[in-house]
Amino acid sequence: MGTGPRPDWRKTALGISMARRTVAAPSVGGPCLKSLRQGISPRWSRLIGNFYGATSTGGANGEYGTIFKITIDGALTSLFSFNGANGASPRYGPLAQAADGSFYGTTYLGGASNRGTIFRLSLTPSPPVLQTVIRAGSTLTLTWSAEAGHTYQVQFLTDLTQTNWSSSGGLITATNSTSTASDTIGADRQRYYRVVLSP
Repeated sequence: MGTGPRPDWRKTALGISMARRTVAAPSVGGPCLKSLRQGISPRWSRLIGNFYGATSTGGANGEYGTIFKITIDGALTSLFSFNGANGASPRYGPLAQAADGSFYGTTYLGGASNRGTIFRLSLTPSPPVLQTVIRAGSTLTLTWSAEAGHTYQVQFLTDLTQTNWSSSGGLITATNSTSTASDTIGADRQRYYRVVLSP
């Protein structure tokens, strides 16, 4: 739970405006309050399983504002801090996400004439990491770290001297922070697996 001041629940056309240093993100069990160390007046929208938004002030570069992410389980990450030259005070409307995963928005101030900017923020997802490999009879189940909305492919080799990986099954689009796929153990004496992020 956050330790900031009590939220101001004034609803606006742009989202929810709250008191300094506190942000509320809905969760299954009710509101999850998190303290923002580097941002004030957050506004967000829920996209691909997470909440993404911007604060109109605060941030690592002074009072220019930030872009942040809150996962559905309440983990808060500061993604970007404006510096004035690239924009300041992003406050009109929520971030918009394009099909390529990039976020678009506007700032009220900053830029060459200090009259605002239109910006794009591209996030590179973390590479998948295998977490568990479980065998049950002739079925092998792989679980890996994932980011909701991104697509992954399980691949394998039967010999480490091979250079071309073969796909196991089809593409899998993640719906939360882990993904799972199964493979049937066949005549191969051994298989080496990896999971790759699909472009």
